[in-house]
Amino acid sequence: MDKLKLQSPDGVEQNLDRIAELFPGCITETRDAEGTVKRAVDFDLLRQELSADLVEGPVERYQLNWPGKRQAIAAANAPITKTLRPCREESVDFDTTGNLYIEADCLDAMKLMQESYLGKIKMIYIDPPYNTGNDFIYKDNFTANKDAYAEASGQRDDEGNRLLDGGKLEQNMQSNGRYHSDWLSMMFSRLRLARSLLSDDGVIFVSIDDHESPNLRRLLDEVMGELNFIDTIAVELSTTSGPKTVNAQQGTIVKNVEFVHVYAKSVDFDKAPHTPLLDGIDSYDTHYSVWLNDDGTLGTLAEKLLADEKVGAAIRQYGLMDRDKFSINNLNRLLLVSDDAKSFVEHNLNKIASVDRPPVSALEKTPTVGRWEHFETDHRTYFLTTLATGTLRALMPLALNYRMSDDYKPRFGRTVIRGDIWKGVSFRQRCSRRLFLSQIRRDGFDMLRLPPLK
Repeated sequence: MDKLKLQSPDGVEQNLDRIAELFPGCITETRDAEGTVKRAVDFDLLRQELSADLVEGPVERYQLNWPGKRQAIAAANAPITKTLRPCREESVDFDTTGNLYIEADCLDAMKLMQESYLGKIKMIYIDPPYNTGNDFIYKDNFTANKDAYAEASGQRDDEGNRLLDGGKLEQNMQSNGRYHSDWLSMMFSRLRLARSLLSDDGVIFVSIDDHESPNLRRLLDEVMGELNFIDTIAVELSTTSGPKTVNAQQGTIVKNVEFVHVYAKSVDFDKAPHTPLLDGIDSYDTHYSVWLNDDGTLGTLAEKLLADEKVGAAIRQYGLMDRDKFSINNLNRLLLVSDDAKSFVEHNLNKIASVDRPPVSALEKTPTVGRWEHFETDHRTYFLTTLATGTLRALMPLALNYRMSDDYKPRFGRTVIRGDIWKGVSFRQRCSRRLFLSQIRRDGFDMLRLPPLK
């Protein structure tokens, strides 16, 4: 029987939840009269969210702040009078494809996407300027007319000629007094719009290096909500070689990683089942050394390999015998030189197994020593055996460990679940424009472009 609640719902907390859902950046922390930390609303920021004009009135609180933050909020909320133009000649199967490729300033593009894609996008990946001192940062100015905007954003020189990339980009040098502020303002407005496009079970990935990683993390905490942080993936760039080796020898710490911050839109992300990413492994795990005979008895993989006519011949040809026996420890060497050995393993994945702990629900089982038997629980099938010591063990088939990997070039073979380090080709390359176009070109795409100001 459910227990009765002796207290009515806290209306203030419910209202805070509603505000947090709509404006997570407006939720901050404060202390009550007893010094206890509790949630509170940043009413100055909330007023800015509900106003098209800049709202003043700073109050001391815990928050990430910088010159231009309020302007960035106004920039994200400001409407634009632009439209996307279809480029049929650059598209593939324009009338039938389900893919869409937009070429425009991302802030403008996301504003134009609000009407059709608000709350509908499952995943967003952003690869912003890393603010290394040589990046070009967007200058946002949505309150000026076309001519004033061109002059304010540097689109034209003193003679009226158009400058770099339509004047939308400005080099953000470290000597700039607003070095971090300009970058934060540029990112803040775009992240806010990206969040509004995500579905409730959506997720966003943002690449960055060590220059702005801490600031980006705090920025995402404010835009997405700190509780929606999933993880920070460390992306391995390359091994220490070439000039990096010289720097390392001189005592310099070598940069080999970048980062991808991952955030969910809401708790709905955790309600859906998620498939882990798998890394391909070249070496053979020698724990998989048990052979499951059809008659229920147990044997060894080493014996079966040696007994096979073609594989056994390869073992003898390459001198892998040890006192007239083949050791499982030599299997990696054998797989490097024998395609027959590879084929043998791949055709017997359900008969090759490793010894592991049994499920708790099987602890009462007592299979015969030296034999294996099926055991089904929780819609899963286990193979059980008893060791000579009397210990119950589960036998895990190699088939559970052989799957298609999620590497840059997927392959079928032994895999491990990917952790926090993403090796090989960088995340930026995986999501590059060239790779994206090559993948969707097979199915076609509609090319849309936002024309520059004239």
